[in-house]
Amino acid sequence: MIIDCHTHAWDYWPYEPQVPNPESHGRVEKLLWEMDQNGVDKAIIFCARIEHNPHNNDYIADCVRQYPTA
Repeated sequence: MIIDCHTHAWDYWPYEPQVPNPESHGRVEKLLWEMDQNGVDKAIIFCARIEHNPHNNDYIADCVRQYPTA
C-alpha cells in the first residue's frame, strides 16, 4: 500500500505561477486522478486557509464525506 503523507486540495489554486484553470487545478478530483495514475492508495490532506481559500477546512471536510474511502 502506498500512502502519500502530505497533500493539499483547493477550491481555487492559490500558488504562483498562475495556472490556466485555477478553479479546477487543485480540486480533490484532480488529486484522486493523480493518485490513481501513480498507484497511490491513500492520502493525508492538510488544510490551509490561505489566499482565495478561506473555507478550505469546510471544502476538505465536504470532500472527505463525498469520497470516504479515498
